Amino acid sequence: MKRKCIVTLFLLMLCTTYALCDTKVKIGNLYYTFNGAYATVAQNKQDYQSLYTDEEYIIPEEIEYEGLTYPVTEIASHAFAGGSTSGNKGVASTLYRLKLPQNLKKIGYEAFYACPNLSSLTIPDNFKEFGCSYDGIAYTFLQCSKLREIIYLPLEAPKYWTATSLTYVPDLISYSKPTHTINDAEVIEMITFESNSFIYTGNQPIVSWTNNVKGYEAHVDLSGLKKDVGNYVDTIPVTLTKGGETINARVIYRYSIEGIPLTIKVNNANRPYGSENPEFTYSIEGFINGDTENDLIEKPTIATNATIKSNAGTYSIEASGGKAAYYTFIYVPGVLTIEKVPLKASVGNYERAYNENNPYFEIKYDGFVLGENYSVLDTKPTATTSATRTSDVGNYDIIVSGGSDNNYVFSYSSGVLTIKKADQTLSWDQTLTNLKVYDQIELKAVATSGLPISYTMDETDVCEIYKAGSKTYISCDNPGTVRIRAIQEGNNNYETTARMYKEVKVSNPNDEKPTLSIKQVNSGTISVKVEKGDTYSFTITPESGWHIHSVTYNGSDYTSQLDATNTYKTPRINSDATIIIAYAEGSSGVSNTRANKVKVLGTSNGIQITGTNSGEKVFVYGTDGIIIYSGMSSGEDIQVSLPQNSIYIVKVGNHTIKVGL
Repeated sequence: MKRKCIVTLFLLMLCTTYALCDTKVKIGNLYYTFNGAYATVAQNKQDYQSLYTDEEYIIPEEIEYEGLTYPVTEIASHAFAGGSTSGNKGVASTLYRLKLPQNLKKIGYEAFYACPNLSSLTIPDNFKEFGCSYDGIAYTFLQCSKLREIIYLPLEAPKYWTATSLTYVPDLISYSKPTHTINDAEVIEMITFESNSFIYTGNQPIVSWTNNVKGYEAHVDLSGLKKDVGNYVDTIPVTLTKGGETINARVIYRYSIEGIPLTIKVNNANRPYGSENPEFTYSIEGFINGDTENDLIEKPTIATNATIKSNAGTYSIEASGGKAAYYTFIYVPGVLTIEKVPLKASVGNYERAYNENNPYFEIKYDGFVLGENYSVLDTKPTATTSATRTSDVGNYDIIVSGGSDNNYVFSYSSGVLTIKKADQTLSWDQTLTNLKVYDQIELKAVATSGLPISYTMDETDVCEIYKAGSKTYISCDNPGTVRIRAIQEGNNNYETTARMYKEVKVSNPNDEKPTLSIKQVNSGTISVKVEKGDTYSFTITPESGWHIHSVTYNGSDYTSQLDATNTYKTPRINSDATIIIAYAEGSSGVSNTRANKVKVLGTSNGIQITGTNSGEKVFVYGTDGIIIYSGMSSGEDIQVSLPQNSIYIVKVGNHTIKVGL
């Protein structure tokens, strides 16, 4: 039974609600419909003609119906519109003035269509939206030709709003673009504030303003303005009055209160390259009322991007981060100058002998920082002198110059190169013990300096020293022995040499016995004195595996003079003579050798090779197997110069010959 009662009550309430929504009731001189707890001013038409025929209507804030209160929040579409019948013009609305309630939020589509007498309208503060057509066009005030003034009180522009000749708004930014315009529309800010930027004084800013709403007097309440530093968007109460009419509006005021300019000027600083940055300082200008740096909330910090390794140059010193209640910081940067570091480049003193190359001049440095060395320099200095290898003995400056670098500034310290006299030595490779009376011998001592040699000897009748041109000679006058001295006495660039002595022996050519020298491989050189005019015979015995190849006497071929026993007899000897014996590989006798076309002969300067064929290869080896000479025969005799007192192996084609010189 209880459940049945509840269902019955619910159905009764539902029916009542639907009935109320569909009900149009007249309260006062207006008709209303209901939407839940809210009321809407309804249209009142008959044959497309408005039955609202009064000139002035005041829509109440709320109405009472059947014991309930309904705020009036909406005006229905076509509510006050004039009408027209199909094809015929109807009667226009007589509406002249309309006062809207504060609770009103929406005005429907064409609500004031064809209200030609409506001249002004104030849109309440809580209003949100005008109705529009299906294509988004607002025709709310279409054919309202006398509607010259609309005062919009909402801080945000309503949706689909319309502007007319005098459209007053609380904020031009919010009301930047109307959806629909009529009657040469112009959008005007209610109140114009003359300034929107102020400097902090500790008090509210004094603001001048202008009332732009024609016909109304305005009172602007600025008591809520801020006084501290900052940027503000304030809602300012404005009261508009005209006769007995009062409009309570609000406008938007955007303004800023800037802090008192406080200049932070960073002081310039400098330091040398490679050093830590100094402590940076700054000065402050602009404090008022006895304020000091200690009154700042946060003191500024000073910094630069230059580090200990930054190159010499200039760097900005920046201030930042200061904070104060009513000061605005202006930062003036300073300049950090990183200066080049002094670097001393010096060279020591050096010495050398005349005619030597200059030594390497080492440059030493004093002043590098950060563990650097000369390798970092852009251009390294050089140490030079005017002295050359052949510059005379003396002192010459060693100049250091030419260094450059972005971080170092150079100073130089020079050195001295001292060139001293050079030592020199004598060499005298000359035998003077076998001279003969009437010999004229050039003296050939040589100094390493190349300077001329002086010769002296004790007074004697054996020899006489004399000069011929640039050469020095001795003239052998009589038999005897004398000692001759050689010396180079030096000059500005060379020291004097030690003396050298040579013994000079001069003999009478008629008294001297000649020397016979026999050179052969197996027994070396044998030298004997023989009587002048005598002959000398000897037998040649070759070693096993070899046979006699040639015999030369003073460079001439005497091989044919050998007899059957290999005995050789010299011609009569009146002066020194030399016999050289060559051996060919093989055990055949000399008779075969004679038949051999190729002949190797020993000479005083080396060997002579004859009888070779053109294009035949010729090699001369030392006993150590090293090739001393190699060549290709042209068919002519071949002369090969060789040092004396050595044994040589000669290969010509398939022939092998050895000879001792």
